[in-house]
Amino acid sequence: MVERAVPSEEYTPLVQPGNLFDRDVLDQERQRITMLLRRRGYYAFNRDYIYFRADSLQNQQLVDLDLHLKPFRSVMPSDSTKERPHRRYYLNKVSVVTGYDPLSQEYTHIVPVDSVWKRNVWIYHSTRKHRLRPRVLARCCYLLPGQLYSDRNMELTYSAFANLGAMRHVNIRYDEREENDTLKLDCTILTAPAQTQGFGIEIEGTNSSGDLGFASSLNYQHRNLFGGSELFTAKVRGAYEALSGGNSQAGWGSYWEFAGGKVEVGESDFQALQREFEEELGIRILAATPWLTKVHSYEHAHVRLHFLWVEADQWTGEIQSREGQKWAWQKAGDFTVAPMLPANSALLRSLSIPRQLQGRLKSGFCGQNSMGEYHVAPYGLAHQTASAVLLEFADWQQGKPIAASSVWPIIENAEQWRQVQNADAVVWKVADEAAAGQVIDILAQGVAMPLIVAAPESLVSIYREQWQSMGAHAVLTDNDIEAV
Repeated sequence: MVERAVPSEEYTPLVQPGNLFDRDVLDQERQRITMLLRRRGYYAFNRDYIYFRADSLQNQQLVDLDLHLKPFRSVMPSDSTKERPHRRYYLNKVSVVTGYDPLSQEYTHIVPVDSVWKRNVWIYHSTRKHRLRPRVLARCCYLLPGQLYSDRNMELTYSAFANLGAMRHVNIRYDEREENDTLKLDCTILTAPAQTQGFGIEIEGTNSSGDLGFASSLNYQHRNLFGGSELFTAKVRGAYEALSGGNSQAGWGSYWEFAGGKVEVGESDFQALQREFEEELGIRILAATPWLTKVHSYEHAHVRLHFLWVEADQWTGEIQSREGQKWAWQKAGDFTVAPMLPANSALLRSLSIPRQLQGRLKSGFCGQNSMGEYHVAPYGLAHQTASAVLLEFADWQQGKPIAASSVWPIIENAEQWRQVQNADAVVWKVADEAAAGQVIDILAQGVAMPLIVAAPESLVSIYREQWQSMGAHAVLTDNDIEAV
């Protein structure tokens, strides 16, 4: 058996004697225990099997709290229910299917044209064209025959396949069986290939300390050059910049803008960010994630701006004005400098939206920014203190009048996404794996406004890290969305 090394985990109970009684903490404890069990073989377990019983009759200031675990209930052929202890599941057969199209075929109807046994994993090809080498696919599998089922190993498998540039969509399915009084799972990993090659032409404006110009580039990408998901990129770029000289205030030279600059040949967006911040401000960017991609048309140029999000602990150094420019710290939602370059003005509202939001679609969201509390209310429940209003897609289409400064349409698929590009922010209600994959595809293209993803716990546990790393503004757990 080929083993995979996974990070060790430690868990600290959230509910302890002496703590304040908090229903939200109890719910978090249920989720913690559920995650612990599902990472140790209990595939069929969910948090609904856990409940608390509180007794405060003896003392009004103290609460005796008992945790109870319900037995597993299975439905018999006669529609009656049978209770039994919770049992652990072991992985049986693990298969990887290539060339899967989730929109046109059911995975149970796939007829493979070729198969390979590699590192205890079956690789089934549904087409004659093999885009990836079998060992590359097998290496991504942290789910292996004979192992106890683990949500953690499933998350690692999703992440490994998602990191393959030649892969567009990944879905993991399980089929239960019982053999010799042992519960087993047949695991099928369904993969859909991404477009292997692509060309792109970019024309953009430039602004370096007030000196304006333009640049154009021709890009070529091959995401699977040698069959191992290798990424090959070639870029040809030319640029022109008119020097205004010294501290000229003519044109855009006196306008404020976010720190940054041009992407040079052979650089990634992150590498350009590191270089520009060191050159202009003398600080080192340690990490950043994609956020928004804005397109703006000036009279002289068409600009495409890629904004990256840097957390407070992801940079080091002391800020310096290395190019003689002014700089100022600003609070999101309370900007005091002016004038701002037009291409950046729409970004100011987006920065005020908290990246940590809690709540549900039916009751609204809440969070905190530098100005205080931030509330997002559903249409019909909105009040004057609401920072934004949630609006169903059908009402958005009809142009329903709303007396609110910010309106967030609620969408469910990629087609609806294409129709809400003028919104301040968008909430994507994700109910199944297909919608989760569509969110990944859209984020990979770059989004122009904050995208808030709301999904049930079962999908958030799998996709949260990937969505956030690709540019999702916030990810919310909303179990009311669970597909029936």
